[in-house]
Amino acid sequence: MVSGPLTSTTTQAFLRAVHPARANVVIVDLTGVPYLDSMGVGALVHVCVSCRRSGRHLALAGVNARVALVLKVTGVLPVFEIFPAAADAEAAFT
Repeated sequence: MVSGPLTSTTTQAFLRAVHPARANVVIVDLTGVPYLDSMGVGALVHVCVSCRRSGRHLALAGVNARVALVLKVTGVLPVFEIFPAAADAEAAFT
């Protein structure tokens, strides 16, 4: 689970944590993310592209209204599979 804002100061740590994941489905739990900036959006898109190129799926879980609005305004919301909670994402892919 990601905790805290996903911003220019935290995206590198986020990418280092998520990038080694080699599971067929990567679930990023954003329940603890109150907001994100353009660098955070870019990091999520980067992970999504990386997953797709390697034949894996990316699911976002626990996206709050503020984060969803940023994803919508930037035009990338339709790119992501979003679930209310990580357990819902796990159930959808099993």
